[in-house]
Amino acid sequence: MLRNPNSISDKDSIIEDKNLEPFFITTSTHGGYTLFERVESEKGKEYIRTVCYPSTVKSAIQRVVTEKMNKKKKYSALDEYLNRFEEISSIITSKINI
Repeated sequence: MLRNPNSISDKDSIIEDKNLEPFFITTSTHGGYTLFERVESEKGKEYIRTVCYPSTVKSAIQRVVTEKMNKKKKYSALDEYLNRFEEISSIITSKINI
């Protein structure tokens, strides 16, 4: 379901990083995390899509890697898939130890 980007509560913390784009993570005052993806409609209007509700920041980041891998629907070889996975993983995890 798509939401207006301004619908995130002012009380929530937003975790953004250029390496996560187009994804970002929020954490609420009640605890818990939400992973969102920025999407654009056919008419050019920006929305956010709820991806999942991970229990930890680590699992949110791991889900970003999975989502980025799934953007490409076909890999012609296992090596191609694994190389892409390693590339995305190293970019995202270069600042953290997960």
